Amino acid sequence: MAISMKRTLTDMFVTLSELKSYIELNKIGFGKALKKFDKALGTNIRNQYLDSLPENSYIFKQEVMDNVNKKIEQIIQLYALPNNTSFDISKEELRSHLREYIVWERNTVWRDMIGMERKTQAAHASSSRNVLNTNNSIDSKEKLVKIPLGAGKSLHIPPIFLTANFFKGSFITILTIILLNVAVFEDKQQNNCFALLVCASLLWATETIPLYVTSLIVPLMIVLFRVLKEEDGSPMKAADASKYIFATMWSSIIMLLLGGFTLAAALSKYHIDRLACTYILSKAGTNPKVVLLVIMSVAAFASMWVSNVAAPVLMYSVIQSVLRTLPEGSEFAKALIIGIALASNIAGMSSPIASPQNLVGIQFMDPPPTWGEWFTVSIPVCVACLILVWIFLVLTFDFKNTVIAPIRSMNDKFSLVQGYISFVCFATIVLWCLASKLEDIFGEMGMIAILPMLFLYGPGLLTTEDINNYPWNIVLLAMGGLALGKAVTSSQLLATIALVIQKQVDGYELWSILLIFGILILTMATFVSHTVAALIIVPLVAEIGNSLPDPHPRILVLASAFLCSCAMGLPTSGFPNVTAICMLDNVGKPYLTVGTFITRGVPASIICYGVVVTVGYIIMKIINF
Repeated sequence: MAISMKRTLTDMFVTLSELKSYIELNKIGFGKALKKFDKALGTNIRNQYLDSLPENSYIFKQEVMDNVNKKIEQIIQLYALPNNTSFDISKEELRSHLREYIVWERNTVWRDMIGMERKTQAAHASSSRNVLNTNNSIDSKEKLVKIPLGAGKSLHIPPIFLTANFFKGSFITILTIILLNVAVFEDKQQNNCFALLVCASLLWATETIPLYVTSLIVPLMIVLFRVLKEEDGSPMKAADASKYIFATMWSSIIMLLLGGFTLAAALSKYHIDRLACTYILSKAGTNPKVVLLVIMSVAAFASMWVSNVAAPVLMYSVIQSVLRTLPEGSEFAKALIIGIALASNIAGMSSPIASPQNLVGIQFMDPPPTWGEWFTVSIPVCVACLILVWIFLVLTFDFKNTVIAPIRSMNDKFSLVQGYISFVCFATIVLWCLASKLEDIFGEMGMIAILPMLFLYGPGLLTTEDINNYPWNIVLLAMGGLALGKAVTSSQLLATIALVIQKQVDGYELWSILLIFGILILTMATFVSHTVAALIIVPLVAEIGNSLPDPHPRILVLASAFLCSCAMGLPTSGFPNVTAICMLDNVGKPYLTVGTFITRGVPASIICYGVVVTVGYIIMKIINF
């Protein structure tokens, strides 16, 4: 009897609690909708309308809510009687039966990015399942592919063994085994490292497996292939090699990357980035050419501080009010979408935390450049690239008869919390800029990156969920690159390759070498993504720079990192392009096509290449970089 009564009371409590939540949620929904209405139209009807709700709607009357609360309290009291427990304990026990509460949460830009990735991946996964036909057990012959063998015999194999990825993976595996057993280099460790380098490069370039998975198996292959050397040149033992390579994978570079993610999460979660962007864009007016330039400039500036991985996601959400007012197939809409992508790519050069390839470059520069040195080169280069690409877009898109709805600035007041976060971000950036002068205090820049984590996660402004939403695949990719860099350095493979190449370019000017390798880097980064190109090419370029009669490795490495960001000819060339190609209009049609990227992205890449090898090179020579 007692059990039956408890079950009945629990059901009643859950039902009444859901009714209460339904009323409260609808009232919150009205408030948020009216707040948005007031912001968009400049009115002030929210408070008046909410005050009138109880008079016009029965469920919003105060006596209704009081009655519901009274019934809930009575149920809790009845529930406590058989158990002889207190009101509070019974209340908590009953609350444990409720479904998860619906909470209005602030999103960070990383969570928004994950949401966008899931949409595209879901569609891809769906089509992949149809191709592989793996919804049911592969043991079923009805789901296997039948291959006739003749004489009435046939072979049934799972369809996964007939996919392109399987053949690519098989080819790369066989090639790696061959390279391990063929003496391409006299030194055994260098030969094994060459096999490792080819294997990792092909896996990254073809994306046979996810990029971050390739990064995870790099340290495994380093140990299995016996790539690392002791100081006397003998192969390092597996136990020592594993400890050494794991220690190198977590470095100042990784902390700098996480510090950048932390700043981006805080700025986006508390809408500081959106406030700043909408304020600037509200001053842009309605001239399409000016609006495009301002939006591209804001995208570039945002990329400088929140990375060009996150900035496009932010910018596309900011310009939604403009896109919604444009007709289907609008040339200006296409210009806005691709303009943000190209500007974000260009801004990948702007600061050390603007893109992952910059961190790869910093790893191979000794000494690492200060933020002041970086800005001295990057800002003039980025400004020149941005203006030239903007002119190119204006000339190739037709903006005639384009009517633009002005972007309104947000009316929210700047709160104390937002001020605190802004101060932490500004102070962190200043400390990064002064890192070389503060080396006796902090050591490497990665230590400074701990400060914003302390001052933002410590007070609870950022939470565990925020750190879980970081793009950890990028972190793993960077860690794999660090491990591979240590392997090719320890085995002295790059020194051997660089010596061969140095003989071929003997007598060439530094600028001529930059021109040649610049074209190679630009081409590779276009097809295999910016970060992967940097992981493959930058270590080699650094070694070649060191082997020159007049060594200038830092110039070649920094220019190479910049040129990785300049590659924007395909939708897959970089994170901003991938985000742009996913943008859909109101009827679900993509704003951009592959053709749009080729006709605008390829010329833009060539323009930026020209700026880097001229303006960038001249500045680096002037400051004796």
